[in-house]
Amino acid sequence: MHRSSSALVLAVTDTGGGETKPHVETPDEDDTNGRGLGLVIALASRVEVSGDDYGRTVTVEMAAEADEGRRP
Repeated sequence: MHRSSSALVLAVTDTGGGETKPHVETPDEDDTNGRGLGLVIALASRVEVSGDDYGRTVTVEMAAEADEGRRP
């Protein structure tokens, strides 16, 4: 994780070794998973997936809020 005055960059690596690249799913209303990457993409200004079948890294950049004092 790195934060500057203009952005927050977060990188997460999974070395679990899956054959599929991380992707956005469209889960049914009752599904208990499959929403994470879609939520991240909705909030991010940039998303990059790198790696291979032996491990993947998802790097996300989120632009800093114009009004730092604002809280959700």
